[in-house]
Amino acid sequence: MSLKIQAGSPVTVRFPYGDFRQVNDNFNGRNTLQYLYTVEVNGAKDYLYAEEALHELLQGAGVKKGSRFILTKQKDGKQVSWQVDPVGDP
Repeated sequence: MSLKIQAGSPVTVRFPYGDFRQVNDNFNGRNTLQYLYTVEVNGAKDYLYAEEALHELLQGAGVKKGSRFILTKQKDGKQVSWQVDPVGDP
């Protein structure tokens, strides 16, 4: 399964491992690089496919084993932006 985050609906995620894997995705004939994170949402394991912008924000915020963040997706037409806010200590 893959975590789907709706625009304007913040989601709290926990990173049980804190690592990621690079994956190539062929979407509509466009080859894009994504970053696959294992996450937990409400105690249930899931997977987060992050594009470059979200991945850079996560890395800049210091994602590590056990860290928790509130992820908020904003959409303005086709333009997508993210907000990554830490949640306390792991």
